[in-house]
Amino acid sequence: MNLSAASINRCRLQRLRRLAWLALAMPVAALAFGESDDEKPPVPADTLIPVCVSAWQKMCGLIDGQGRWAAQFMDRQLKYLDEGVWAVLHNGWTEQLLDARGQPLARLRANSRVELFSGGLAVLERSGRSYLNRRGEPVLAGPYEVAGDFHEGLAMVGKFVRGQDGGHYSLGFIDAQGREVVAQRYRGASAFRHGLAVVELDGERMGAIDRRQQMLVPAAKRLSLEVVAPERLLSRGSDERTELIDGRGRSLFGAQSIHAAGEGLAFFSNADQHLGLLDLRTGRPVVKAFAAARGGGWQVLHPFAEGRAWLQSSRELRGAPGEEPRWERRLRLIDAQGRTVAESSSWQWAQRFVNGSASVFQGETAGNLLVGRDGKPLSLSLGALAARAGQSSSSAWPERPGPVHVFPLRDAQSTPGEDSAWVDSRGQTLFVLARLDCGIEQLRSPQGRPLWPVQDVAERCVLEAESRGQEPEAKYRAAASAERLRQLRAENERGLDLGPEAVLRQAAGLPPSFFPLRRDGAYLSDRPGWVDGPAAIELHAPGLAGSATLQLPAGYRYLPPAAIAAMREQDGRAAAENAGEPDWGLISADRDPQWAVRVLLLGTGRLQRPRGDELDPGRLAQTISRYDHGSPLSPAAEGMQHTTVDWLVAPQWDEARQRLTWGLNKLVLGRAKGSSASGISVVQAVQGNFSLVLNVPANRMQAAQGMEVAQRLQALADAVVFAPAAAGKESEAEVPRDLASLIAGHKPAEVAEFEARVGEVLERDWQQRAERLRHLLWRAAATLVPLLLLLSAGISRQRWRRREARGPRRPT
Repeated sequence: MNLSAASINRCRLQRLRRLAWLALAMPVAALAFGESDDEKPPVPADTLIPVCVSAWQKMCGLIDGQGRWAAQFMDRQLKYLDEGVWAVLHNGWTEQLLDARGQPLARLRANSRVELFSGGLAVLERSGRSYLNRRGEPVLAGPYEVAGDFHEGLAMVGKFVRGQDGGHYSLGFIDAQGREVVAQRYRGASAFRHGLAVVELDGERMGAIDRRQQMLVPAAKRLSLEVVAPERLLSRGSDERTELIDGRGRSLFGAQSIHAAGEGLAFFSNADQHLGLLDLRTGRPVVKAFAAARGGGWQVLHPFAEGRAWLQSSRELRGAPGEEPRWERRLRLIDAQGRTVAESSSWQWAQRFVNGSASVFQGETAGNLLVGRDGKPLSLSLGALAARAGQSSSSAWPERPGPVHVFPLRDAQSTPGEDSAWVDSRGQTLFVLARLDCGIEQLRSPQGRPLWPVQDVAERCVLEAESRGQEPEAKYRAAASAERLRQLRAENERGLDLGPEAVLRQAAGLPPSFFPLRRDGAYLSDRPGWVDGPAAIELHAPGLAGSATLQLPAGYRYLPPAAIAAMREQDGRAAAENAGEPDWGLISADRDPQWAVRVLLLGTGRLQRPRGDELDPGRLAQTISRYDHGSPLSPAAEGMQHTTVDWLVAPQWDEARQRLTWGLNKLVLGRAKGSSASGISVVQAVQGNFSLVLNVPANRMQAAQGMEVAQRLQALADAVVFAPAAAGKESEAEVPRDLASLIAGHKPAEVAEFEARVGEVLERDWQQRAERLRHLLWRAAATLVPLLLLLSAGISRQRWRRREARGPRRPT
């Protein structure tokens, strides 16, 4: 009985090993044999190239061959998903999908992972597996425990079935509508290729079925079975020999190993390590097995691609006595007839051909070169950098062969440097990544024109040095703008800078992404509710007596607060972040999409007529820095913080209209939520009790552009017309406010009250500490006093015993 149980356990273990081997072998076989058989091109029609630049901030994006950015992302990665779809990744999760032009397709929910697209669908992994289309819409909800890519209109799906042997998978196939085409009854399966799919049945038997579930290749015990061409499969038997069989399982050719299949050809080798070339269609050798150099062997670097394949011969060379042996490698390029196209002992490694060229590595000293299908080197148009071309990567495309190679450049000592050049398949330089002497990287055109960063180079050099804990060089410190440094730090906190749509979304209080919240493909700028100028916009505020009308000029658009609030409500995170904040409208300037302005009416208290000395900008800036505890959009915010002010429009008093106007760029550090805020604001206090606030929440502009925007905001504010309230409809009692407290957002008296509250908290805290100290002392006394009494009693008892032991004292 024990022997039988042990035999059964060994059989089960062997079966599990075979299943694991099959699960590992099938994906590898699909890559080795099936990749070159795909009809789809390896790159999208509109070719974009992924590039990452570290210029203090890590910027990754897609760029075309002319050096124009199609999309830029901070602190994100990019991955090509085939069929012209790119994925934006963050910490391995898929956040967004882009099309072949870098334009947004969809924004995904958190903790989502999208695999490669095939047949217009991709596997979505999120609480199980399902399928989505290019718009990010789930089309086959599932969820499936097992889900594979679509090939030839079918995808493998299945579930895990538990049993006495531990369990196994039950796999089948569905079509693009989710209908089951092949029943889920197989223990293993591979994707359909050339009308056949390899399946595994009980007893470790493998065969091949067609779409009608007919077992065309009879099931038999095999180590592996792969479809490599129409009506052609490679079967590896238990004796580890490989056979080429047809679509009915009949043997056509056998060898010790048949491998590296592609474009209708495969290589085969025998026990003597000779190598030959096999025609998969006829089952006959194109080239009979031939031997490598004496003492060496052959290695196939890649299957055939564009009618060319690379072979590498290697042999061990023994050195002089006492020296280690070394390996001599030689590369040979052959065509589909097995004829040698080119051969060189200086070539050590090569990549597969894409768009008529391949990269060949010549060693650490000589670096890399590009060769054409004739094996002749292509000239690299690197200009003055041509002599510095070093080792190239396989491709600029992540995990996919592509038409662009990355060549790290060499320094004057011919050692690999940190600069890189992107070169297309014709040997033309597209752009160069250069590391400046301050440590940041800059992307440049072949002519040396900066592509990114174009501006703020000195500021980014300063920030790069600071991030490394170093003192910036004097020349960069002198050229850097303090205001721009503050703005760049604020941008880094926001994390993403995705262009005009992100500016609109951030101004509306939505997550800073240019992707739509809904699945209808509508951008925020395309949503209904916008009012195009020229138009008269009626502004509202609680308690406003009278009316306020903004005369919106041509070239501007206005989105009312109700529409913004509805969009924030759709995004729960945005609604939570803006909870308690007043609702504002939004103005977009079509002529300059890099900024958007919030429009808000606030009850601020009645402004007292200012004296001349109160309008002094320097004194007001000091007052704001001392007393400001919030931005104009959050006047009730509290907390210890620091504020700096740069005036863009000095405070001005209009006696005729009883109106105060000012414009400033304010940086607030340490707000109640622990964040910082910076923005251009133009505020007008009118009608005594209300202020009109025009605020640009995210300032990414240089000083000159900021001044221009401030002037345009001032013109917008001047276009607001206030009409007094009708008789008997006055507003609530007006609280008088002086100019300094109105601009700063808080009165000095309120600050004093806050400081008094802080003092009370400190006093209460001191009292609580004193109380805790007294409590601890009482507990210590209650513990130590009994211990001391016991110790004293013990000492007394010991003394008494010693006296008793000595006996009574005798009288003298």
